[in-house]
Amino acid sequence: MGRSSPHRSWATPRTWPCAGLSQKGLKTSPQGGGDVSILPQDNAQSLLSFRSGQTDGAWLPEPWATRLTLEGGAKQLVDERDLWPEGRFATTLLVVRTEFLTAHRDVVRRLLDAQVKANLEINRQPAESQKLANDELGNLTGKKLSSEVVASAWMRLQFTNDPIAASIRDSADHAQKVGLLARVDLKGLTDLSLLNDALIAQGQSRVSG
Repeated sequence: MGRSSPHRSWATPRTWPCAGLSQKGLKTSPQGGGDVSILPQDNAQSLLSFRSGQTDGAWLPEPWATRLTLEGGAKQLVDERDLWPEGRFATTLLVVRTEFLTAHRDVVRRLLDAQVKANLEINRQPAESQKLANDELGNLTGKKLSSEVVASAWMRLQFTNDPIAASIRDSADHAQKVGLLARVDLKGLTDLSLLNDALIAQGQSRVSG
């Protein structure tokens, strides 16, 4: 998201802008220097800083990207889905500590059963799911989003049980290339055995890591 005028300062919680700018010949640094200044910010802070003119653009997940457009007057410059194979990448993942998984596989299995069932209902009843999600957001924060924001953001989301593991690896590669992350070994990061058991129990297809 950005203004129509030339921009230099971008707020983001993600590493794609740094990698993308580098591909276009623009320099950035983890310290915020270079041709374009990248400012790591919380999503809520990004909306406030854009409105106040402190930043000229932001790279955000939903519903913040939609809010920046509808509430902040931003113009969409890039849809991140266009940058990934088949337009799919992970933004939110369900994780547990290895120690917890080892000690409480039965609890994790029940959690995954609930997650699979929840995603089935979300995809079967999107309108009702939007209302339930916004109602709960209101309970948690004291303020709901507008129905326009929720509906618009929902269209850009995919609720899936597939962790899209390749995108996690690629995200780590992006962060390493711009100096935000040391090289790490991600082998074994995903254990999908219990997830696939839960999927099969609900008549769904297995996923791979």
